Amino acid sequence: QINVTIEPIWGTWGDFDQNSVLSLQGGDDVDIYFTCSWSADEYNKFARDGYWVRLDDPENNLIEKYASDL
Repeated sequence: QINVTIEPIWGTWGDFDQNSVLSLQGGDDVDIYFTCSWSADEYNKFARDGYWVRLDDPENNLIEKYASDL
């Protein structure tokens, strides 16, 4: 147990792309984001735009810093 509460935001698949972009561009705090093989283009675009943080970055390893016991 890691003392985490998840509050999902539900929507329809038809609204997923638009809501994802609006949420990220609007500055909403997003901790978990759904991705899969058929949404790779969207995921890669968000990565290029700097919306994702690499948790195992060699220069700033957030896993070692904050979750070394996981």
